[in-house]
Amino acid sequence: MFRLRYRLLRFRLKGQAETQQRKTLSEIHLSGKPIAKILFLCHGNICRSPIAEKLAMRLLPKVEVSSAGFYDREGRSTPNEIQSAAKSLGINLSDWASKRVTREMVQHADLVVLMDLYNFRDFRREFSDEQTKVLFLGMLLDPPQLGITDPYGKAPDETARILSEIETGVKALATEISASH
Repeated sequence: MFRLRYRLLRFRLKGQAETQQRKTLSEIHLSGKPIAKILFLCHGNICRSPIAEKLAMRLLPKVEVSSAGFYDREGRSTPNEIQSAAKSLGINLSDWASKRVTREMVQHADLVVLMDLYNFRDFRREFSDEQTKVLFLGMLLDPPQLGITDPYGKAPDETARILSEIETGVKALATEISASH
């Protein structure tokens, strides 16, 4: 049932997401305005977005970077297995506490980086007037993909693969941002 719902969602939102990605990248390059604030969003803000945040902080030290999620319960910690995998990237998430995305966070950001189509759906529901800020981290991979899988509950080898995708995506994002300045 989950796979069928995801396929239907993917089919419905894929074109809209790809169009938004192109528009946002074009705007970044044409505006000449530097990206000074990035917000990474995923569902729960305990795995993908905090890892992306920490990597971006390292790669873009002059950019204000934050992350949040759509899950209503705040203050959740990163699962131990994700913390262990993140250590291989030099990231310490032992004191992480999840945050729920707010309108103020989105308005404050110059760029909002999403992890998958569910995030895009949720973002459009809550912040439809801010869609021009949206990028998909997975679309910066080679080959591009609309979603980076949530590593929550995955086997260690799958988790390592996903974290590698996040790292590659954040490096590509840093290159995009640096090229636009």
